[in-house]
Amino acid sequence: MKAIIASFSAFFMLLKVLFGGAGVPDQGGFRQQEWMKDLPDSKVISELNLPGTHDSCALYEPFYGITRCQKFTIKDQLDMGVRFLDIRASVVGKKMKVSHNVVSQGQTLDEVLEICYDFLKAHPSETIVFSLKDEIPKLDCKHKYASLVEERIQKNKELWYTEDRIPTLGEVRGKLVLMNRFTKEQTLGITASKEWAKNDTFTMTGPDYKVHVQDYFRIESLDAKRKQLVALFDRAQAETDRQHNWYINYMSCFKRPKSIAHAAEYTNLCFMDYITFSQQKPAFVGTVLFDFVEPSLCDSLIALNTAS
Repeated sequence: MKAIIASFSAFFMLLKVLFGGAGVPDQGGFRQQEWMKDLPDSKVISELNLPGTHDSCALYEPFYGITRCQKFTIKDQLDMGVRFLDIRASVVGKKMKVSHNVVSQGQTLDEVLEICYDFLKAHPSETIVFSLKDEIPKLDCKHKYASLVEERIQKNKELWYTEDRIPTLGEVRGKLVLMNRFTKEQTLGITASKEWAKNDTFTMTGPDYKVHVQDYFRIESLDAKRKQLVALFDRAQAETDRQHNWYINYMSCFKRPKSIAHAAEYTNLCFMDYITFSQQKPAFVGTVLFDFVEPSLCDSLIALNTAS
């Protein structure tokens, strides 16, 4: 009987997600809305320890363990200190809908942007790196996608930074910093789409910067993932030119038959172990993107900024 009830629950959740009726409520009560306030304007954002989330809107899944990556809403994530959002959206008719692979997350890109705009207007000392990926590319939408994004930026252009350069914090307080993962053909924002490698650790080269990314997600083993993420932490810690080298470390991964949540529990613990027990006692690890982010993870990463 429990199995039957669980199956029906999953089915109705799937219907809600597909038709945009799903909704996880904001929990509230978080206290990291303005942690950037006392940081110097001269800091380049690649010099900061930034908490982020992988597949930031992925709150729903039709079957356990396959697509859900977070348990807190975008508003709650921002309130707990997350400053790098990984947003996946696709063109569906006249709208841009957020999804994780083919699983709709019951939100549009416009709804996510409104949450970010409201946050930045209420907390102008902060900035949000907004990585936007075309999750389900279609040939007939290739150029339409970029034009739809530009339309949205133009409506609130005072709230966007779209140069292909890593800015200082002073330049982007109160703004979204666009990381472009949706087109290779236009220069709009920090252009990450041109060289993004799949399931690997790699480096992307910009006009005057490099972005070093660990995004090894389809893993052979959890230990193999640990070695990759620790290796990038070590590189970030040893970097002497952090103004022109941005380190982005994805904690996300999965290995069947285990769930995404199971892997996140392991990798999040690896992160805490590294910053707590590493012989070097790191003051800098760069931007870290978590699955199933928790306030304690954000707090621990944010605290490193006072030591770096």
